[in-house]
Amino acid sequence: MSQDPVDSPQRRRLLAGLGTGVVAYGAGVSATAAQSDEFDEISVRLNNIATNAWEVTEASDDEFAETGVGNPELTFRVGSRYTIQNNGWSAHPLEFRDSDGDPLLSQSAQGSYEGDSETNWVDNETSVSFTVTSELAAELSSYICTVHSSMEGTIRTIDQTGTDGPADVTMSDQSTDGTSVVVDSVRLDEGGFVTIHDSSLTNGATLESVRGTSEYLEVGSVQDLEVELDDPLTSGDTLIAMAHRDSNDNETYDFVSSGGNADGPYSFDGNAVIDDADVQINTSAAVKIDDQQSDGTSVTVDFARLDDGGFVTIHDSTLLDGDALGSVRGTSQYFDSGTQEEFTVELDEALTETETVIAMPHRDTNGNQTYDFVSSEANNDGPYTDDDGAITDSAEVQVGDAVEASVTFPRQATASPTFTQDEATSPGVSVAVSSNVESAVVVTYEDGENLVIAGLGVFGADELGGENPVTIAVEDAGGFPGSHTAHAIPTSDLSGEYAPGDTVSMDTAGAVADNDTAVVHQATLTFEDQTSDSPVESGDTVATVDSSLTGDVTYTVDVHVTDDEGGLVAAEWIGSTNVLSGDNEGSEIIAERTPSDGEFNELPFSGTDTFVAMIHLATDASAGDAATPGTGPVVPNIDGESGAVPGGITATAELTAEMDDGGDDGGMDGGDDGGMDGGSDDGDSGGSDDGSSDDGGPGFGPIAGVAGLGGLATYAYRKLNLDSEPATPEDDGLDEDDE
Repeated sequence: MSQDPVDSPQRRRLLAGLGTGVVAYGAGVSATAAQSDEFDEISVRLNNIATNAWEVTEASDDEFAETGVGNPELTFRVGSRYTIQNNGWSAHPLEFRDSDGDPLLSQSAQGSYEGDSETNWVDNETSVSFTVTSELAAELSSYICTVHSSMEGTIRTIDQTGTDGPADVTMSDQSTDGTSVVVDSVRLDEGGFVTIHDSSLTNGATLESVRGTSEYLEVGSVQDLEVELDDPLTSGDTLIAMAHRDSNDNETYDFVSSGGNADGPYSFDGNAVIDDADVQINTSAAVKIDDQQSDGTSVTVDFARLDDGGFVTIHDSTLLDGDALGSVRGTSQYFDSGTQEEFTVELDEALTETETVIAMPHRDTNGNQTYDFVSSEANNDGPYTDDDGAITDSAEVQVGDAVEASVTFPRQATASPTFTQDEATSPGVSVAVSSNVESAVVVTYEDGENLVIAGLGVFGADELGGENPVTIAVEDAGGFPGSHTAHAIPTSDLSGEYAPGDTVSMDTAGAVADNDTAVVHQATLTFEDQTSDSPVESGDTVATVDSSLTGDVTYTVDVHVTDDEGGLVAAEWIGSTNVLSGDNEGSEIIAERTPSDGEFNELPFSGTDTFVAMIHLATDASAGDAATPGTGPVVPNIDGESGAVPGGITATAELTAEMDDGGDDGGMDGGDDGGMDGGSDDGDSGGSDDGSSDDGGPGFGPIAGVAGLGGLATYAYRKLNLDSEPATPEDDGLDEDDE
């Protein structure tokens, strides 16, 4: 049946005041729309095409059916009264049926609505008359000739105005054990969910009233939809079924976890599409157990209600073969009457492989608070039962080692300059993750109360040893630069498919195995070629640099020297700025030879050479303080495609210092050009194919051609130490003697 939104005081109520996000729901429900006089009484003439099909030849409502075609779809308006002239009634009795094929109204059988006073069924043989109530509309599915099965067509229902809303939901009064409810029908024109609210919704408890939500529903209609309640009922209540959109297209219900900003309700004429029902508890016990992973020695039961007290017993799947006693694997402690949530049942006989287990509430029939069902051979402490037998719930328990995961997410930068390429690094972060199961590494930022996904990736356990960090591209930059959190989540525990920009659901957030938070910076660094008109002495200005680093943090720009072949010398500096913060222009690099016995950083300096400017943190200093080169840790610079780039945030420049007239060039390496690198007369930095250095240090290859950086990668992992907090020169493994 195609069921469109209905206005009726008995079935359809539209909760007023709802927009697309969380707004004031109001304390009551909106008034029923006034019916249209035009459609109070509708007359129809129905004929037969031999014994093959029905045909509508005349109707006072143009929307009722297409005339002149066989077995057309009939459209009934809720609240209207129909008189249908059946020209062939004696050979072709007319019957209206529900989706199960049972008669609702019939000219040849007893229909279930024929005694309903509001429907007011009248059969005059040549014609029938009846009123389409909302209850009848909820069940109407087809019409048929009870003699000729080929004469059958479908039915849809609409409200009296004929307006089709984007969704519809109907739910009947019912009795349940409290762990689930059944929604009679739902139609979602754009897919989504059906959420069950308790009656506190009418008092404005928008989010707190949510008791459970369906799985994601594709576009279309569903009949007899069972919705499990995450928060089971323990007493009767009026429940409200509400149609919700999947506004962020991740097939995960995020309305509550997003604070109402995602997956809002479908609305029709400005009101949420809902239906309500009186739901009563009809059992003396209930139990709920979800699929889970276990080491095999215990299982977790989500919920149990024992009105007379007792136990919850865990059976293995041999119970399904009739082994009531031998299937018992473990039993809870004795519980007094009432409800229990999230409790563990230790198993007397451990599970050794994935198994279906059955949780079963048992009475304490002999009142000794000891479980005697097995020892008494089922004579004592039998199970709670209902009309269908023992009350149970089942779950699949995957047996394996418990999830062990750790996440280390150090302070770092991205979208920042590097001497390894012309452009800044593409946005991304580096996270060290150790996990013994396949896991999603999800990087989020906070947007109000929501966790929004900046980027994510899925990795096998063999890729998550913790030694080699994984790189996650940042595709949603709404929180960049700023604080981000990296989460390790077993893929088996993800509540749905996620993409950057999505909001993390409460279920997924609850499945996080470990996480860590770090500030992700963005930097700029401009280091241009410069010339001094005299040799540079200790304490002089070597050059100037423009720089910026986001966040409330202080830093320095230190200048490294290069070796005879143009490779960066990681542990030798020629100077540093004072301590900086934020944006700075024209910061002076003050010459200071560090270490004082370095091989390539002699002062005074004259001639031409290539230098590398690099941003270092100054964690315990204030802006304006004097700084010594190399005393602060490097800020890792992450490229979203290739990972950590060598050297962190870097830029290169050629610096020239004019020689004294007629004097020695004062160069650091004694080369012909007075430069630091002993290169050719034109000041070219030179270099070797393999990027090695003659001094046994971490030769990084030619600065001018960094595609093959040789030992640069070694430097990156030794210097940046991405598994932990950024290293300082004292603990980065680059001893001066080794350089």
